[in-house]
Amino acid sequence: KFQYHLPLYRQHQRMKAAGIRMARSTLTGLTHRSAELLEPIYHAQLDSILRSQVLAMDETPIKAGRRERGRMQTAYFWPVYGDKNEIVFPFSPSRAVGMVRQVLGEYCGVLLSDGYQAYEKHAAEVNGLVHAQCWSHARRQLLKAQDVEPKLTGRALDLIGQLYEQ
Repeated sequence: KFQYHLPLYRQHQRMKAAGIRMARSTLTGLTHRSAELLEPIYHAQLDSILRSQVLAMDETPIKAGRRERGRMQTAYFWPVYGDKNEIVFPFSPSRAVGMVRQVLGEYCGVLLSDGYQAYEKHAAEVNGLVHAQCWSHARRQLLKAQDVEPKLTGRALDLIGQLYEQ
């Protein structure tokens, strides 16, 4: 499932074609049990990341579950990256600020993220949390403004470029 990115139904089909008889529910149960066994590692890694002085967080949409027959619903992974090159991928069916609160809790330090309002809202509620927005996202906004203010945006883009040269 994980090494070859095969959905369980497809694995079940291949096993059946190879003469291996196993209920698909058994495959599902084994997958769930494997994930449960990894949970303590996930929590320990998240705890370590939350001790970082600077961490980065984002939300990434994925298709998960079924809203109705044949249609997948959107859910989210919220990768959190710490200053010891560690990363975890909390999952949520929602993009709401509640997930930021749940993952970060009372984290104090610098949170690097894009311009999504949920991060800013959480940072305003937690004393000691500094919200730093991503230069890449800021740069995109400047690129959009180039036609309106070419000199000012050109200078700002040059300065951002110098930051990346450091």
